Amino acid sequence: MITALVDNAIAHAPAGGSIQITLSTEEQDAVITVADTGTGITGIEPARIFDRFAHGTAPATTVARRSYGIGLALVQETATRHGGSIVPTSTGPKGATLTIRMPVPPSGERARPEER
Repeated sequence: MITALVDNAIAHAPAGGSIQITLSTEEQDAVITVADTGTGITGIEPARIFDRFAHGTAPATTVARRSYGIGLALVQETATRHGGSIVPTSTGPKGATLTIRMPVPPSGERARPEER
């Protein structure tokens, strides 16, 4: 999931831009954020970026590359399948931030084989 988010951030960050990845915990969740310094989510409603085959407007400052519009949909499906979530937590002319929240089992507990 993180690889797909970073790949997406790279695709939307301009030359010389930056990407920031942070990991923290809140209550019983691991929280992973990926932020880029692109132009933010444009040409599509932010919640729709997780729809299969969805595409926003690519900024003129990024390198054009083929995208099938399934990467973020698969990230959302994977997070949901494991009891987590992903949301765009910010977007604007200075970039976008996507946040994944995943439950962390209490110390000493392991996921049952059917949950792996």
